[in-house]
Amino acid sequence: IFNKIILLIANPDNIRQRLRARTDNGFGKSAEVQEYILNRKDVMEESLKEKGAIVVDANQDIELVVKEVLEKSV
Repeated sequence: IFNKIILLIANPDNIRQRLRARTDNGFGKSAEVQEYILNRKDVMEESLKEKGAIVVDANQDIELVVKEVLEKSV
């Protein structure tokens, strides 16, 4: 059903900050869940890359992330 996988990659500090800042979802707020997510990050990213995922650096400003996703999705 999908013909492309877009993998948004962010550094651990950015991921923690974004999880803590969520207002619409409580998942990832606790330190335990954040560690679980970060412990699986490298394995999940590598698995998606092996499947042909298109990698986008999600550490940049959201406007640049959206632009890159759109450019790479064509």
